[in-house]
Amino acid sequence: MKYILTLFLLIFTILDSTAQCAIEVEDILLCRENKEVQVIPTITSSPISHSYDLIEEPFSPEALINPNIISLLDDDVAGPFALGFEFEFFGQSYTEFYIGSNGWVSFSPDQPLTYVPEEIPNISEDIPKNCIMGPWEDWDPSQGGEVKYSLIGTPPARKMVIEFYNVAHFICGNDINSSGYFQIVLEEENNDIMGHLIRKPLCTGENATFGLHNSDGSRSYTFSGRNASEWLSMNQTVRFNTNNYTNLFWSAEENADPSFNTLIFTPQTSNTYTVTAYDVIGNTCSDEFEILVSPLLDPFLEVVDNNVLHCDLAGYQYQWYLNGEAIEGEVYQDLNLFTFGSYTVELTDENGCKFMSRVHLYTKPNNIEELMDVLTITVKNKQLDISFPYTHSAFNFKLHDLNGKIIYESEENISFIINNITNKGVYLLSIVNESGMSTKKIIIL
Repeated sequence: MKYILTLFLLIFTILDSTAQCAIEVEDILLCRENKEVQVIPTITSSPISHSYDLIEEPFSPEALINPNIISLLDDDVAGPFALGFEFEFFGQSYTEFYIGSNGWVSFSPDQPLTYVPEEIPNISEDIPKNCIMGPWEDWDPSQGGEVKYSLIGTPPARKMVIEFYNVAHFICGNDINSSGYFQIVLEEENNDIMGHLIRKPLCTGENATFGLHNSDGSRSYTFSGRNASEWLSMNQTVRFNTNNYTNLFWSAEENADPSFNTLIFTPQTSNTYTVTAYDVIGNTCSDEFEILVSPLLDPFLEVVDNNVLHCDLAGYQYQWYLNGEAIEGEVYQDLNLFTFGSYTVELTDENGCKFMSRVHLYTKPNNIEELMDVLTITVKNKQLDISFPYTHSAFNFKLHDLNGKIIYESEENISFIINNITNKGVYLLSIVNESGMSTKKIIIL
């Protein structure tokens, strides 16, 4: 379980920052009203390591692999040494570091070698800056112990581990009750810093500082009660967690639902909106974006001039379809019907939005009705003279007696005669077209 520890925080002016932030939202096209949209900005944040939280975690020191052992005298410094990756500290990126014999790691050369810790932040020229104090105390590697470093892990989660192993104290000596054993770990993945206090003894009358100090001495983050004071610690891990979080403010319609990094709402009309990003150190940036709402189109199809299918909406790009397949070259407002089937037209407006019409079903006409309008039947003695003009398709004709018996059947597409009807009486003539449509007519001989 993690515990966020009490910090002493100040309101300050950022003197060491070249921080910038940028936010961008692409314009959005909606092809109908009342459609929910999710807006996700692209944020180029200001550096994340301008501020830190101190979090105590379960004790978990690192195991060094093939460490580099360095030689340090009393009140000495060595470096630069390659980090092996870019590391961000108080908003600046670094690729190398320096190790001070008094328990600190800095990213800048020529730091003072003062051995008496003072409270930080501190702008004095005698105080180490741009450094991690893990802790800063009057250590003396020349009396005993080792200072070493090792790059462990694989990209993008490598760690640089700097270890003070049983390093003697200048005043209190190099026995087990006086020497220091601790690690400073720089994490590639998140720019966090880990402090592993394996053994930090108390040397009466000698102060120590455990924390971070920026490049001009204006800002620091220290563990409560460990800023130029007497203290001890055993088997403790503290994370210096970067926390320059970016928050968003949206200027949108009343039904907007803003959240940390997205906006979900249902725009009704085209409009221009604004999103503003701000972080904990006062950086702000904003961007305007447009949501263009293209009105919904509902094209209506009707047949004009017998075989021309007409779309009632003018001024768009058209593509006609037959049975769901695009008809090549049919890209105008009207279409000449050429075969039976299901017709639709797709309209594309000036914004590129596409709208499909409802289906128009083009089927064979009911030629039974047309036939009956022109068909005549004449009874002559024992024959029926059935007259009608020539048709492209044939009809099935059946003549039934009162018992339902078929006494005549033929396929005809022009006038014909039924001969040799021997008995007078009532007959039924049925007519069926190719589509199965039928009609009946009573004939009396």
